[in-house]
Amino acid sequence: MQSGEQGIQTRFVRSLAQGAGPDEVAEAAVLIWRDIDAALAPIIGQQGVAALLRRSQYLLRDTYPWLGSCPPDPPGAPAFDALKSALGAQAAADSAQANGALLQVFNDLLSSLIGASLSERLLRSAWTPTSAQDDPQ
Repeated sequence: MQSGEQGIQTRFVRSLAQGAGPDEVAEAAVLIWRDIDAALAPIIGQQGVAALLRRSQYLLRDTYPWLGSCPPDPPGAPAFDALKSALGAQAAADSAQANGALLQVFNDLLSSLIGASLSERLLRSAWTPTSAQDDPQ
């Protein structure tokens, strides 16, 4: 899924280059996480998506302790409010870097469970930028 992940990082870098603040980076990140949830929830359930996200955060706790301390969202549809708050509280560059690492770990975990090929097919829609995601303004 190299090209999809590169596309995500390109969007964050473009946002930073255009002077996006932490809140804009956090909002862009949450849009991607909502796309991931929409792609995976019908197959592994919203709780499955939430569990993979929590595990990804846990695995990054040494590098980004503030990311690993996000309280989980309430049961039901993940709103990603806690993630958005945590990302928005950091400098834009740190937020973008942490979210990129979180996406990578999440993808690696998912690929280890269902295989890289299926993971790539399921997440293709989330990795493809929409016009709203592509233009942070």
